[in-house]
Amino acid sequence: MNDSGELWRRIHESFEYHREATDPNAQAAMDRIATKCIRSSTRKSFNANNCVVREGLLAATSLHELRLYHSRANPYHLNGPIIVLLYDGARVVIEGNTRVNA
Repeated sequence: MNDSGELWRRIHESFEYHREATDPNAQAAMDRIATKCIRSSTRKSFNANNCVVREGLLAATSLHELRLYHSRANPYHLNGPIIVLLYDGARVVIEGNTRVNA
């Protein structure tokens, strides 16, 4: 898929589940989680103004190359996207960490 607007919509849809009372929208939830996953002490924003999005498939054999935030491996479901942020040379999972571990 090359429609970045549609990809951003789907990304934000994935983060609706993660919204907390302090998150005014899915973008804020994504920024909060991404900042935590990259282990930054400063809140960062990753959005259509400073990121390029693309959709692709990951081979099961490449999952070990992803940087994960935690080791939990009991996902609520195995469906849904795995959202990976390319940050500072690392491929960091910001959504789907538990599914990757499973």
